[in-house]
Amino acid sequence: MRFYGLIILLTCYMMASAQTDTTFLQEAARWEELYRQGKDFRERSNTFRAMQCLEEAARLHPSDTICRELASVYFSRGKFQQCIDLTKTLLEPDSLDADLSLIARSFEKMEKPDSALTYQFLVAERNIENYNNIVSLCGTLINTDQVDLALEMLDAYCAIDSTNLSVNTVKAYALHQANRFKEAIVEYEKLKAEGDDRCSTNYYLGLSYYRDKKISDAYDLLYRAVNQSARNNTGILARFGVVALAVSYGTIPYFLYQKHSEGGFREDSHLRTLFEEENYGKRLATIDSINAQGVADIEEAIEKMQPNRDMLFYLYNNIGTSYVKSNHYDSAIEYYNRALSIYSDRSNIYYQLAYCHHQKKDYRREMQNYEQYLKFAPADEDPNTLEYAKECIAECKKVLFMKEK
Repeated sequence: MRFYGLIILLTCYMMASAQTDTTFLQEAARWEELYRQGKDFRERSNTFRAMQCLEEAARLHPSDTICRELASVYFSRGKFQQCIDLTKTLLEPDSLDADLSLIARSFEKMEKPDSALTYQFLVAERNIENYNNIVSLCGTLINTDQVDLALEMLDAYCAIDSTNLSVNTVKAYALHQANRFKEAIVEYEKLKAEGDDRCSTNYYLGLSYYRDKKISDAYDLLYRAVNQSARNNTGILARFGVVALAVSYGTIPYFLYQKHSEGGFREDSHLRTLFEEENYGKRLATIDSINAQGVADIEEAIEKMQPNRDMLFYLYNNIGTSYVKSNHYDSAIEYYNRALSIYSDRSNIYYQLAYCHHQKKDYRREMQNYEQYLKFAPADEDPNTLEYAKECIAECKKVLFMKEK
């Protein structure tokens, strides 16, 4: 009897074991199928179905492979915090560069640059040759006003590989933002030589030439950028207008037919076509026309852009200064007054206005503007300039007194 009991127990155990094995095999087949389906849905950009399959697969079999796939889907669907939380569970004991980068990219999307930098630096310390991370890291550093640190990281990468155009593009931009314009020009010209004719490249190379006082190069590059942007980028259009205002006889290369490498115009220069085979008088008229178009471009940009007080002040001031250089004092006064309508405490505008009114022999307004200049002059203003303004006020008072006698 006891023997038969043992037989029954053994039979039950074997049946239960077989059932467990069957369930295990069924679940294994189930999560493997869910994982396969999830990957297939993700590859077909159906992230909703992919998420459903992968979440169920992770519940049945929470492996690192499934979790990484699910984290990637979370990122694609904008579930950045869930992506971060899930990926962090994979960092110990072994973490992959891809895990750290995914966390960093999620923090970037959540507009948390400090948190993103933490993980980007971790990747850079582990593998400086990860160029995708370097591009992202240095972009974050530049956007958070840490340009010098960005350049250190870029130099470290370029010491190993100086031919990566994605990295070199960031380096050129970082040099521009660091006001190292001559170096930025070198880097951007290398990109141009490699066939990079993007609007952004022409724009920043043009601005670098402008800041380096190479007006003809700046004009040609920004002219191209304006056309590439179909005149719809107000920032580019406005900067082009400022450069056009800076065109003068002294900024045009003396040897008009020299190649760019010899100090003349760039190849296929638009500016060159405006001056070829023109005599001195016609060239001056052409410069006046370019300057006038610069004003029109700035006005067009102002009409298109959302009001930005700093930019408007900067543009009006530039137009006013351009008119002073060409001795058009009425127009200069108009734009300086527009600048003052935005910021009424800028001493340099009053100083310029005083000069304009002096040229027009309007001594009363000259005196009034010098007085305003003295009122708003900064504490570190040049004492000689302050003294000169006081002398001009005294002289205006004498002239006005004599006129009233």
